[in-house]
Amino acid sequence: MNLKEAVGKLGLDSWLFDLDDTLIPTNWAFVQQMRAYAQFVTETVGSVEQDWVWNRLTAINNQVYHERSVNPQRWEIVIDRLAEECGRPGEELLRGMHILMDIYNVRSVFSEGAEEVLKQFKNDGIPMGIVTHANEEWTWRKVEWLGLTRYVDQKSIYIVSEDRHKGPEDWSGAISRLGFEAKRTGVTGDSLPGDIIASHRAGVTRKFYIPSPWSVYNQGEIPKGTEVLGNVSGLIPAIFRLASGS
Repeated sequence: MNLKEAVGKLGLDSWLFDLDDTLIPTNWAFVQQMRAYAQFVTETVGSVEQDWVWNRLTAINNQVYHERSVNPQRWEIVIDRLAEECGRPGEELLRGMHILMDIYNVRSVFSEGAEEVLKQFKNDGIPMGIVTHANEEWTWRKVEWLGLTRYVDQKSIYIVSEDRHKGPEDWSGAISRLGFEAKRTGVTGDSLPGDIIASHRAGVTRKFYIPSPWSVYNQGEIPKGTEVLGNVSGLIPAIFRLASGS
């Protein structure tokens, strides 16, 4: 039994993947640059501990994400609120803005096993696409860095607006644009609300969830018909296991 046959035994004939922290590691770049920015704030203010700055920066970023989604411009709001808590002028802490904006300049690489997954899906003739939620310019840079169009053609990459949250309408839109059928499409993603719950509400019955390293993306109830994976390299073994009924 090849992969296409195994996918067929699950009642599926197409697949959609999330990109960040599903096919490529991204959260680590946020953590790295946010820690560097926390150090900048500590050195600039001089009267606060770096652990306190890190904790407040993380909490404020989580809050502003809920308000402003993933638009990189949200960092200005994050910095303004952090400056207020530090009792310093916003302009002073905005001088370190470039540290946070360097998140989007860290060159992307595939997660372990991700490229092999894409190769096998392509070689076995399983139609697939990507539904990603990020700044559009940054997304196309990642596509170029990865050479992603070797596996998924450009028109099959669906970018959700950075100014709102990823929802069922985005999964429905991608499925419709690619000529797929929701109940016959598998979904793999790391965001419980944005990938797994949202695609479930769009009619997807087979979801494969890779819990995100970012706590905000792990909030909610895992819907029925969801397999939880440790990483993307576990996807194909899970498909064969389910197809064989074991």
